[in-house]
Amino acid sequence: MYVVFFILALILIKIGYTRYFPVHGITRTELRIDDMENKVVVDVRDYQDAGSGSVQGAITIPTAYLKRFSCQIPKGNLHIISSNQLEANFGIRFLRRKGFHISSYSVIHS
Repeated sequence: MYVVFFILALILIKIGYTRYFPVHGITRTELRIDDMENKVVVDVRDYQDAGSGSVQGAITIPTAYLKRFSCQIPKGNLHIISSNQLEANFGIRFLRRKGFHISSYSVIHS
């Protein structure tokens, strides 16, 4: 009985950590065009959010489609644009697992 509760607690802790704890080593910066010259900008917001205030030259791949379209992202330093902190955490962790180097991120509230 205790083993089942222990395993369930571990699963819940893993889910909470992946979504809500910030990623260490990644700086949150404001989006400035002059800083983005040597970075690949990836917009992980939903299509309707990214379309309204899209950044020129950004690759738009919503978080739900990262698994399918991560091969379209070129290697290099990435800057992630998201609509909230949860989306940023999830996107950064997923792309790190795929071998990408994320140098910074921005949260743009729509």
